[in-house]
Amino acid sequence: MICPVQGIPQADKLFSKRTVMHTFYARRRNAATKSAPRTISSLLRPISDAGGALTRLDERIARSPIGEGWIERSHFADACASLWIDGELVHLEDLVLHDAGADIRAPTHELTIARDALRTRRRIVAQPPG
Repeated sequence: MICPVQGIPQADKLFSKRTVMHTFYARRRNAATKSAPRTISSLLRPISDAGGALTRLDERIARSPIGEGWIERSHFADACASLWIDGELVHLEDLVLHDAGADIRAPTHELTIARDALRTRRRIVAQPPG
C-alpha cells in the first residue's frame, strides 16, 4: 500500500492493513484449512482480536501528526460508500471538489446526498463524548 504521507517514520506501518487485521486473517486462513464447520464460538476470538487491533489503530491515528487528515479522508470515503450501498455512484474526487466549492458543473442529486452524509459525519464527530 502506498503511504499518502512521505517522510514520517513508521507511516507505512500506520497505514498497513496487515498491522490492523493480521491476527484476524491469520486465524481465518488457519481455520479455512480445517474441515470443521465454523460456529459462532469459533469466531469470537478473531472478532475480539480484530476489535482490539482497530482500537489500537484508532489510538495511533489520534496521536499521529497525520491523524486529522486520516480522519477527514475516512469521512469522504464513508460518505461515498454509504451511497454505493444504495447503488448510487459518487466519485470521491467529485465530492472533495464539491465540498471545497471548486466544482465546475452543477452537482448531481447523488453528490448532494453524499455531501449531506459528509456533513452529518462531521457533525457527529464534533459532538463532545457522552
